[in-house]
Amino acid sequence: MADGERRWIVGVDGSPHAARAAGWARRNAGSDVAEICLVTAWSIPPLAFCSPMAGMHPDLGRRLRASAQEVVERAANEIGATDGIRLVTDVVRGRSAPSLLKAAEDADLLVVGTRGQTGFQAFTLGSTAARVAAHAPCPVAVVPATGPLDPPQRIVVALDGSRHSVAALDHAVDLARAGAHLDVITVDDGDAGFGEPHDRLTLAEAQRALVDAAVERRDPDRDHEIEIETRVATGSARQVLLDATADADLLVVGRRGRGFAGSLRLGSVSHWLLAHSPVTVVAVPWTFDPGSSATDERRWKT
Repeated sequence: MADGERRWIVGVDGSPHAARAAGWARRNAGSDVAEICLVTAWSIPPLAFCSPMAGMHPDLGRRLRASAQEVVERAANEIGATDGIRLVTDVVRGRSAPSLLKAAEDADLLVVGTRGQTGFQAFTLGSTAARVAAHAPCPVAVVPATGPLDPPQRIVVALDGSRHSVAALDHAVDLARAGAHLDVITVDDGDAGFGEPHDRLTLAEAQRALVDAAVERRDPDRDHEIEIETRVATGSARQVLLDATADADLLVVGRRGRGFAGSLRLGSVSHWLLAHSPVTVVAVPWTFDPGSSATDERRWKT
């Protein structure tokens, strides 16, 4: 890939959820996305070798691979023309999650549906979607069965001061197109660690400083105008962020948090949001320069 060109991976398995994931990727890929790769995996179920019928199907592997090939080709046909974006397919032997994690090693975004087929390729939250969201080296977009597929006009970003949440903020600024609105929310759930009573003004100021730094990093020339709103909310992080998606198109969270302003840890808040959000959730790992992150974290602390 040339410098500045991005590569997206989409996990497909023939399910309606995977089809929505592919549609979301197609509609949201900007001019900097050079390639969308549709990946499906196949494997012979272990029980097949123990079945009394196993000897009657010596070509089982060939049939499963052919079925997987049909799945990925059908997904490519459904996406259609991609306006200059290379659309490629890849059929690999192996289990779903490891195959997608391997494919994502050189990707900028991995896109999956919340659930999938229960056959040779199972995309179910709690297994494949949850695993890749927790371990992929790049951001992971988990597309639900409902919600908008078009490029987001209103993006909710969860910011708790952790490196992962600041990376999420960076990614949200990257995703935002001209005219988009970013709603940056910090949840002070009572365990924020800012002392008693919490200094809301200081927390709000630290939040704004992180936002300004992110805009300077990601869009220093202000190539496109986006509206950014910052707010500090109290209550349950799950409920506050879920409520914020009611009029949003996309939710962006860090893969993990640190608990200073609401704990956003995959397996707790982030995992819960992946399962319950009515809009697409992008889970972002910490991937940017640790030097700048250390400065931001010191500024965040009071």
